[in-house]
Amino acid sequence: MSINHKGGIHPATPEFLNALREKCDEFGALLAFDEIQCGLGRTGKLFAYENFGVMPDLLTMAKPLANGIPIGAVILSPNVASQIALGDHGTTFGGSPFATKVGHTVFSIISSQDFLNNVIEMGQYLHSELLKFTFPAIKEIRGIGLMIGIELKEGYDTQEFVDHCRLQGLLCISAGSNTIRLVPPLIIAKEHIDEALRVFRHTFDVLSFI
Repeated sequence: MSINHKGGIHPATPEFLNALREKCDEFGALLAFDEIQCGLGRTGKLFAYENFGVMPDLLTMAKPLANGIPIGAVILSPNVASQIALGDHGTTFGGSPFATKVGHTVFSIISSQDFLNNVIEMGQYLHSELLKFTFPAIKEIRGIGLMIGIELKEGYDTQEFVDHCRLQGLLCISAGSNTIRLVPPLIIAKEHIDEALRVFRHTFDVLSFI
């Protein structure tokens, strides 16, 4: 994947992904990108790989595709697709007309440039406001679009932070490398971000993360 979310929101570099592409081409291997969480508008681009200019051979997507209705899909390059015949690919819950219709509707909304522009704008606003935080507990803030990680320094408990936010009505989650993972709804508005920032400031203060 182009952004490691389980490890704590670590965006890949273009150099790294280009090196993978070159090695796959050299040895005849396929380059697969898992965009189940970082794709479909999450980074402000329809697909996260578009931020890096490296084209995969296979791309997976699922969770946001049908807005919570179970569905998954794989996009194949023409070269890979030409090697697959009818019946080669199986699926347990595939072929649902309902899930497919929902997926088509959701995709048509997310792929709108106006929708993606709002994700970019809200992501930049959230990121820039977080960078203004001066709490010594913060080691680094990183991410793309509406996929942001707040890494805390060693000795600070991310789960305690997450629990305190939840008690104030704000849901967030921890991830690897002592990081608070922020993946808000793609339809989030500025007033929602401002409220989240207020809760974050309060939580840092109350928990003495200073």
